[in-house]
Amino acid sequence: MYKFPTTFRLVPNVARRAAIIRFKSSSKLRRVLAEMPLDPKHIAEAQKQRLKLKQKVAKVSPGIVNLQVVGSGAAGSPASVYLFSDQTRYLFNCGEGTQRLAYEHKTKLSSLENIFMTRTCWERIGGLPGICLTMQDVGVPSVTLHGPPGLDELFKAMSRFVILKDMKVRAAECRAEDLFEDHVMTLKYVAIGREAGEGGANSDEEEKGEDTTVDDTDYYAYEKRKKAEPKAKLQTASAKQDWTKRHEESVMAYICKLKHRFGQLSLEKCVEKGVPAGPLLGQLKNGNDVTLPDGKVVKSSDVRGPNDPGPVFIFIDIPSEAYLSDLEAKNEAFVPYQSSATDESDQAMYVVHFTPLEVMRTERYRTFLNRFSASTRHIALNEINKFSGYIASHRIQYHLNQLDKDIFPVLKEDNNNYDELDNASTDCDLVRSSSLSYFHIRPRKGIDRTQEAALNPAEYLQELEALPDFKLALDDLRRKIAQQPSQSQTPRSEIFPRIVFLGTGSSIPNKTRNVSAILVRTSPDSSILLDCGEGTAGQIERLYGVEAAVQVFRSIKAVYISHLHADHHLGLFGLLQTRRKLLGPDSEKVLLLAPEQISYWMRLYDCRFEPLHKEYELVKNAQLIEEPLRDERIHDLGLTEIATCRVRHCPHSFGVALRMHSSKKDDTEPIKITYSGDTMPCQDLIELGRDSTVLIHEATMEDELEAEARVKMHSTLSQAISQGRKMNARFTLLTHFSQRYAKIPRIESELDSNLGIAFDNMEVTMEDLPQLCLFYPALKAMFISHFEEMEQKAIKRGNKKMRLETGSGGSSKEPSPARCEQSVVCQPLLSNPPRRVATDRVCCFSVPCEEPRLKKEKKRPRRNPGIPQDSPEPQFFECFVLDTADKMSSYGRPPPRIDGMVSLKVDNLTYRTTPDDLRRVFERCGEVGDIYIPRDRHTRESRGFAFVRFYDKRDAQDALDAMDGRMLDGRELRVQMARYGRPTSPARGSGGGGGRRNGGGGGRSERGRSRDRGARRRSRSLERGSGGGGGGGRGRRSYSRSHSRSRDRSRSGSKSRVFAFVGRTNL
Repeated sequence: MYKFPTTFRLVPNVARRAAIIRFKSSSKLRRVLAEMPLDPKHIAEAQKQRLKLKQKVAKVSPGIVNLQVVGSGAAGSPASVYLFSDQTRYLFNCGEGTQRLAYEHKTKLSSLENIFMTRTCWERIGGLPGICLTMQDVGVPSVTLHGPPGLDELFKAMSRFVILKDMKVRAAECRAEDLFEDHVMTLKYVAIGREAGEGGANSDEEEKGEDTTVDDTDYYAYEKRKKAEPKAKLQTASAKQDWTKRHEESVMAYICKLKHRFGQLSLEKCVEKGVPAGPLLGQLKNGNDVTLPDGKVVKSSDVRGPNDPGPVFIFIDIPSEAYLSDLEAKNEAFVPYQSSATDESDQAMYVVHFTPLEVMRTERYRTFLNRFSASTRHIALNEINKFSGYIASHRIQYHLNQLDKDIFPVLKEDNNNYDELDNASTDCDLVRSSSLSYFHIRPRKGIDRTQEAALNPAEYLQELEALPDFKLALDDLRRKIAQQPSQSQTPRSEIFPRIVFLGTGSSIPNKTRNVSAILVRTSPDSSILLDCGEGTAGQIERLYGVEAAVQVFRSIKAVYISHLHADHHLGLFGLLQTRRKLLGPDSEKVLLLAPEQISYWMRLYDCRFEPLHKEYELVKNAQLIEEPLRDERIHDLGLTEIATCRVRHCPHSFGVALRMHSSKKDDTEPIKITYSGDTMPCQDLIELGRDSTVLIHEATMEDELEAEARVKMHSTLSQAISQGRKMNARFTLLTHFSQRYAKIPRIESELDSNLGIAFDNMEVTMEDLPQLCLFYPALKAMFISHFEEMEQKAIKRGNKKMRLETGSGGSSKEPSPARCEQSVVCQPLLSNPPRRVATDRVCCFSVPCEEPRLKKEKKRPRRNPGIPQDSPEPQFFECFVLDTADKMSSYGRPPPRIDGMVSLKVDNLTYRTTPDDLRRVFERCGEVGDIYIPRDRHTRESRGFAFVRFYDKRDAQDALDAMDGRMLDGRELRVQMARYGRPTSPARGSGGGGGRRNGGGGGRSERGRSRDRGARRRSRSLERGSGGGGGGGRGRRSYSRSHSRSRDRSRSGSKSRVFAFVGRTNL
């Protein structure tokens, strides 16, 4: 493949022409560009800026330090704390969902350099892959992991499906005798072990001798333009890996003490002491005494405020009572910071407890708490907190719930109730928290709940009421649903199967769409999970509530993993852990249907960190291609068959088809659900899913990004819909959307009757499927601002594509019309001139010119016959040239004659607002003569403004007063009268005289510049003032002679100018 020079990126015009010459056509060049890997230069530049900023930061103790709760440890939420200083950041623990919470609450990760883990179980480290990917994208050059042994081995195993090529990850050796120290704080490691013989949980003998496939597949090879086919011969790890070696089961506590900080320098005291401005002030600020030129000694303590000795705060995590003995034995490490501390400033300010609530309530742990001072605040990050902090999920669910309360149920979660007292709070100050709870350390101290995440359902519903079109769309939806055929009399709670979407986004979690996970419930007691992205267990607990979720976890008897990309399986460990925690160690094994290569990852975690081999039984997906699963293992699932096929994505990617029976007694027809996983359009999937009842297909990209979808081996919206038609699927549900469509995907037309869009926490039965297509108009009205943003991006992409197609240096192939119809658009005087139009310029007023006016014509246009000679004194307004496409843009007709009308300019319109929408609201103020919406000549999209013309000036004034500031289609309208006056150039001024309207000669009007200054001279306007004062001047002429004084001097192949016209109108 031809490699572009670096100048291609730096000098696009020159390089593009050279590249087009080489590739013979712009279309071939576009294909080559689409196949090029993404340019990571923004990451390198961000890393460079980060290192540069880090060097600028003074290596002194920071002045602002606080603890921010990221995850409160509530059900379905990680327990995580962000230590913020004005110089750098630190993160303590990183469970599943930490990255999602950090993104939602705008916690900046660009200054994060150190992550501290109290334990190496998945509950504490499950969010590391996602947060590291995010840190890489924002330009963090490196990060250091601190915690118990084994973190480096874990990241090495993840390297196949978590690509961190632009960020270095290092695991620090955390030995008890070592300290971590930087310019912010000193941190002491305290390792706490468990009692011997207390549930050591080593692998069984049969597990030790089992061979495990070594996975050396690069699952992102397609992004690197490499061929990565599944290898024919697989090595086994039994000879190379010592699976009996388990890292010491210890947990890590951290004792942090901020660096000493001198008091703030008082300039008033320095002046009193006679200290001159200069370097002496810096020495006093740093705590040094100085000698003045007259020999007087000024002590630093005399001119500074009180010193801050550096507060102490502690992080501790005791997972079970088996660790309490060692905690008591190592209490001496905590004694200097407890109530017995020799210096009051050494007493711990905060102790953050990641310890489970059941352990905190034991007598031995309470004894440990009581050893601290009464002033110490104990922050509990565990089940004592009730709210997870995912506000965006609740907000969008309350919105969707207005469409259908069964399909979009409200999440079962409440705010924290700080008025309740807990048993464990009787002997100490136990503090509850939620996301965005702040605990200030320096300069001020105390708890800050002003920004704390909390639910506000009334606010969410008011947001819908503020959308002007949503109520109409909702009423229309309810009317259409009422017209649907009546459903069966079976209670909804008894209808199965049902499909529950737990994650419908791709790549990384977003605040409104989690990554892939679909729960297919075949009965109240059985279900199968299709893919298991990060945070899946938390999604179940929030959707069903803590108590009801127990039965849901018990019903999950099988988990299917389509392929080994991180966004499809990183929630598996968390799911298995949660099932064991809720159901006990004797719970039934889960049937794990997955690529064979997952076994190495599962075995490594099981043997090195936490035993999980008793929680699942592996069935290889490849075996089900030729021999679908039909035995008794799936009968308890309510399934009759599970079959798979290979699909076109990364190596070892599969699609799956499930066959089952309906729970309705009157419905004997079998049900077939096909799930694509991630794939391009695939013939094998069509054959597998032939005549499916439901096809769940990924739709990652919109149609305009087909080239990008092909590079990343995904499907577009149209391709997914086409796959459903080809396999004769009765219904198609679209999922796995790119996070750029976080709320709603962009579909230009209405949905077909057999099509639906999936959302997180959406639950559908087979009877609900015909209704899903009816939701789309209401969804567009609900997410109007997001939809318009996507429309604008699509317009920009279209313009960029058009520039690339015509960027070879030639002019447009579209012929210019031989005759030019003229149209006027009244425009307020703008500080920035309107967009310059490329072709087909037209001039003033709506009457055609009597003579043709071509692009290179130098003649002045003839007098417009539409203006009577006995008109009153003219009023001047600024107009801009519209092309013929604009003139014909308002539904295929030119603007009408506006003689005698009064025009209002309406700004800030949406791209979907029509003249009928404007007429409906403006006619309340009086009779509307015409409404005109200019449109872009290339995309045919609205330019975002319109002109509403009234016959009566009083009606126009009433409309101005009534409509300015009114909401329409989610936008606040800006309405104004056409401003009248001579257009002047603010850069050139008036030349000392008054404007023409005021009787002065005025200054020169704005001059246009040719793009090629060396070859073309400046064009001059015929409306040029004399530059002097007084009333006369060289440019004072009769305005009745001509209504356009601009001369066309543009040349072929250049962009047209924007002209200012002076005309007259009767208002």
